[in-house]
Amino acid sequence: MFSFYDLRSGLKCDKPQGLPLACALGSFDGVHLGHRAIIERAAKSDLPVCVFTFENNPFGAPLITTLEEKLRLFALCGASFAAVFDFEKIRDIPAEDFAREVISGEFSCKYAVCGFNYRFGKNAEGTPELLSGVLEENGASLIKLAPVTYAGKPISSSRIRACLASGDAESAAAMLGRAFSLSLPIVHGNAIGRTLGFPTANFDIPEGYLMPAPGVYITFCEHTPAVTNIGKRPTVETLGKTVCETHIIGADSDLYGKTVTVEFYKRLRDEVKFASREELSQRLDEDRKASLEYFGNK
Repeated sequence: MFSFYDLRSGLKCDKPQGLPLACALGSFDGVHLGHRAIIERAAKSDLPVCVFTFENNPFGAPLITTLEEKLRLFALCGASFAAVFDFEKIRDIPAEDFAREVISGEFSCKYAVCGFNYRFGKNAEGTPELLSGVLEENGASLIKLAPVTYAGKPISSSRIRACLASGDAESAAAMLGRAFSLSLPIVHGNAIGRTLGFPTANFDIPEGYLMPAPGVYITFCEHTPAVTNIGKRPTVETLGKTVCETHIIGADSDLYGKTVTVEFYKRLRDEVKFASREELSQRLDEDRKASLEYFGNK
C-alpha cells in the first residue's frame, strides 16, 4: 500500500509502530508554497511529521518533481517521515475506511493538516469534514488551511504545469518558492555545440516528467550561470527529436554520467532556425551574455 521513508537519510525504513504522528496530507507534486505551508504547520506540533504523498501523479499529469527531490524538500520543511502511497492500491478504499483504518489507525495520527481542497478515498468522496469527525473520535484534530495565493488565485500544481508549458518560468518559480529544476544524469550527445564553441551537457527527460516549453532559457547549473535549450536544434539537425541541452558557462570538465541539477529562471526566446552555423554561434554568444547579466556576472 505504501513505502515508508526516514527523511534524515532519504531511505526506506519500517514505520515505527504506535508512534503518534502529525500527518501532512496531500499529493505534494512540486512541493510549492501551498504544500510547504501544510507541512510547516504540521511541524509546529510537538510530534514527528509524516507527509503523505504518491510516487506517481494519481491524475496522470506530468510530474513536476522526482520522488527524491520531494523527499529532500519535505525534510527542509521540517518533516521526519514520508509515506509514499501506491495510488492504484488505495483508490478504491472507501473514504471513511481510509480515514479510520489508515490515517487514524495505521498512522496513529494525532494531529493532521490538509489544504482547503483536500479529497481522499474512493471517488475522492472524503472531505476534511469527514476526516475531522473521525479524528475527533480518537482525541485527534485536523487543521484545514486556506489557500496560498499568487496573482489573486490559489497556487496549485496544475497552474505551475501550465506556466511551464507556456515557458513562464518566472511565474512558476514564484509559486514554487524556488526555480523549477531538473536533476538528471548527463548523457552523450553529438558534440555539435562543442564545434560551435558552446559545449553542452545533454539530458534525457524521463517519460512522465514535465518538460518546459521549447525554447532557450537562462538557467543555473553546477554553481554557475548557464543557458539551456529545449527543442529540436533545427539549424544543425533534421531528426525531429526534442532534446534538452545545457551550456554551463565556463565549465570544461567531463561531466558524462554525473547527475546535475538545472534550475530554470527565465525563457529568453523561441528556438529559431538560423541561416548558418555562424549566425547560430553569434546568437548563442548573446544568450550566454544574457545569462551572465541576469546573475550579475560580467
